[in-house]
Amino acid sequence: MTLFHVTPAGSLASILRSGLRVAGSHEGRPVVWLCDGEHLVWTLGHVAQWKGRDPSSMRILSVACEPGTFTRVRPGTYLSWRPIPPDRLACSTMHARIVLESVIRFIMWRLQHGEPLAEATERARRADAFAGVSPDVFTQAARLAGRLSQPRLERAARS
Repeated sequence: MTLFHVTPAGSLASILRSGLRVAGSHEGRPVVWLCDGEHLVWTLGHVAQWKGRDPSSMRILSVACEPGTFTRVRPGTYLSWRPIPPDRLACSTMHARIVLESVIRFIMWRLQHGEPLAEATERARRADAFAGVSPDVFTQAARLAGRLSQPRLERAARS
């Protein structure tokens, strides 16, 4: 099972060197906060807002874990009461790709249900799950979703 931890980019080197420590976490609780992949985009925006930073300045760490190792607080959110050693961490500096894929999936789902591209994109911009996501991501996602939604023959003719 893989869970994720979102952190400011400036903390990354220290975390990769010494692991995730429980001291000094959110609200002073001695825990490490983690989320699952389904809630990653929301967590990215939430942590960036809480830290007063741009989401693009945040980094995502994937944490290899055994099922049942962490305490589930609510759907998609987990706690570790113990530090997580660096050998269980991997850094994903491609967090923009993760966000982009989620936005594209959202827009594609709306397109499959008959919404025009502009309306589906606007719904994505207003969705709570994508709070704090850069406007450029929505523009890029709309362009890619528009291309993906075209019939294959029409795409082949344009190439």
